[in-house]
Amino acid sequence: MLGSCPICDANIKITSVEVSEIISCKDCGSKLEVVSVDNKSSKFNLKEAPKVEEDWGQ
Repeated sequence: MLGSCPICDANIKITSVEVSEIISCKDCGSKLEVVSVDNKSSKFNLKEAPKVEEDWGQ
């Protein structure tokens, strides 16, 4: 499977990936969320993963 980082435009190759999976870009270190997968073309689309904020139980 092939995708590209929306932050630094680096190519990202992964053997298998699922929608909503969080991966890291090896070039820039950004956390990325898989938003779609096209098995026919073996490509996937990514967006920057939402920042995880601390839950203070409120």
